[in-house]
Amino acid sequence: MTLEATPRSDDERTFTAHVTAAAIQLSILAAWVVLTGRFVQPFFFPVLWGGIIATAVAPLLTRFFPGRRKLGAWAFLLFALTIILLPSWLLLDSIVASLSDIGRRLAHGELKVPAPDPRVETWPLVGERLYAAWEHAFETPSELRERVVPLLRPVGRWLMQSAGHLLSALGQSLIAVILAMVFLLHAESCERVLRSIADRLIPERGAKLTELAGATVRSVAQGVLGVALLQATAAAIGLFVAGVPGAGLWSAMVLMFAVMQLPPLLVLGPASVWVFSHHGTTFGIMFVVWSLLVSVSDGVLKPFLLGRGLSVPTVVILLGAIGGMLSDGIIGLFVGAVVLALGYELVLAWLRGTPKPE
Repeated sequence: MTLEATPRSDDERTFTAHVTAAAIQLSILAAWVVLTGRFVQPFFFPVLWGGIIATAVAPLLTRFFPGRRKLGAWAFLLFALTIILLPSWLLLDSIVASLSDIGRRLAHGELKVPAPDPRVETWPLVGERLYAAWEHAFETPSELRERVVPLLRPVGRWLMQSAGHLLSALGQSLIAVILAMVFLLHAESCERVLRSIADRLIPERGAKLTELAGATVRSVAQGVLGVALLQATAAAIGLFVAGVPGAGLWSAMVLMFAVMQLPPLLVLGPASVWVFSHHGTTFGIMFVVWSLLVSVSDGVLKPFLLGRGLSVPTVVILLGAIGGMLSDGIIGLFVGAVVLALGYELVLAWLRGTPKPE
């Protein structure tokens, strides 16, 4: 028995040709998207970070530089370079130089433990043991060096790697600040493009969600970064008044902990020990009270600043900010809040649009 091929109709051949052409076009388009993403990937986070900065700063420039957008954008760039990036660069350079100097002195036996302070022995509970360990380390520096050096080597390597990562982040921040200035110069054009993309993706709701994303970014900037900056400033005042060595570095750590939603008391607690040992009980208690006020101030300020003027509950924005911070760092702080806020609005719109059962 012989099987003969059934001749295909013209419609089948046309359909096959269309499917083949569409598959080829989609393959070429997918390859072009992948290749473009490969070249654009190094600039993705600086562009995203620049857009976030521009969104957060735009209302301030409109208030202080009405009708003078170009002047406001250049003023922002000068402020960012002078107040943020330059001190960060100097701090990073100081940390690297200090680590290199400590490593060199430790390797050559030039790093010595200072003489123990007799007041440490009077501290309750741990004073005597701490003073005895300090005195032993002071009298036998070679024994201390033999024990400490093997432990410090991996720590030193980790610190140098962290300094390299910080240097890379600083470079990306510089690019982001420059891009933010460009976005501020062309704010209206950028807003039109974003609205057009949002309208294409989500018809009839694109404009509202675009406004919500911008308002969420500004809310997080005020409620998280703003509160963290206030806490770091208050902590710096207390540290400088108390004369704590390296007060600037301690303040930077307070800022970092506050942004990470960790209590600044984790940083100010060890500083309180130094204040007690050098200024006595009365001044030490005053510093501890000040540290507690700084640490709990976010519980008062954050409800007023975070989520103000938004229909999205504050807890949604806070959860998105914390989750984004844990997953993607400082950029995730904003992206997480925006994603959860938009998701909340989309879920509500979906629920409102669901027909009720009869």
